[in-house]
Amino acid sequence: MEITFDFDVNDWSKFQQHHMYRSKTLKVTNYILRIILLFFGIMILLGLLLNIDSAWPMLKSSFPFLIMIAIYLYAMKNVGRSWFSKRIIIKEKNNPQVLGQRTMRFEDDFFIEKTVNSESKSSWDVIKNIDETPEYFYLYLSKFMAYVIPKNKINVNIEDLQTLLKSHVSQQNYKFYKK
Repeated sequence: MEITFDFDVNDWSKFQQHHMYRSKTLKVTNYILRIILLFFGIMILLGLLLNIDSAWPMLKSSFPFLIMIAIYLYAMKNVGRSWFSKRIIIKEKNNPQVLGQRTMRFEDDFFIEKTVNSESKSSWDVIKNIDETPEYFYLYLSKFMAYVIPKNKINVNIEDLQTLLKSHVSQQNYKFYKK
């Protein structure tokens, strides 16, 4: 089976977003920061409701820290995608390996990816796991690297490709995400 597609900055951004939202480290960090915000929010409310003057110096000194946490959480959710996208657009002219036309040919023992400047042949063993979303297949080589296949840009039957991919990884390493 052979597929050809144009990999653009939106596809790259979607991969970054998918990866960030599935990152255990990022989830734990965001969870801890939200607990800190909630704790200080409750302290501020209690200080206001109970008119506790001794709590104000601590709360006032922690206010800049709380603002930084809130900005970080907002940036990770909203601004990060556009920042990553702008960085990759800047590099696009100098690095056609990241964006552009791609062809992937899948065989029984290996697969080949071709870009404008290169061709790489890999055995199926390099695929650690596969994440599927309604829009993409992400074939992970490591925790941070993956082949990204946009479903709406390929010229083959999605179910056929899905069957092929599932046949080359264990069931526990193939995950479908609704979002």
